[in-house]
Amino acid sequence: MLLDANDTLLLLIDLQSGLMPKVKDTEKIARVTNKLVTIARELSVPFLVTEHYPEGLKGTTDEIKDHLGEDYRPIVKRVFSCWGEESFRGAVEESGRKTLLMTGIETHICILQTALQCREAGYSVFVARDGVSCRSAFDHQAAFERMMQAGVELVTWEMVAYEWMRRADTPEFKKVLPHIKTGLS
Repeated sequence: MLLDANDTLLLLIDLQSGLMPKVKDTEKIARVTNKLVTIARELSVPFLVTEHYPEGLKGTTDEIKDHLGEDYRPIVKRVFSCWGEESFRGAVEESGRKTLLMTGIETHICILQTALQCREAGYSVFVARDGVSCRSAFDHQAAFERMMQAGVELVTWEMVAYEWMRRADTPEFKKVLPHIKTGLS
């Protein structure tokens, strides 16, 4: 199943300054997230931002928050699965999108629980493998295995870009290609 830009909602989950320094590959996670946001904007793919208990874990990292600009409107949650937060569920349902693409932290906690509950709710769920992380490589891999068993698709940011575009002979391709050529720089 290919991702469809017209049916995808990008989810930026708990990319917070109190969490990011504790997980592996934080710089890469931030670059992948910002790259996906840039491409999503070019292709009119909406996105949601969540923050888990920001009083203790602080807000979204400045690198990502600055990139979001005026689109930075986080949904605050206290539950590990975003699906358990009523305002998140409402925003997803209101979007009308049936495919969810996730980035964020931590892979084995909030990403996993959200992915499983969204699958259970009938959504197609994709996780940007290069856009999620956690403190433990073992937990990271275990979460991927469990998600795949549940029908969650693992992708990379570049797979997403090309699947969203589908063709090389469109104005959208010409708009997105420069962002792909620069890689994660």
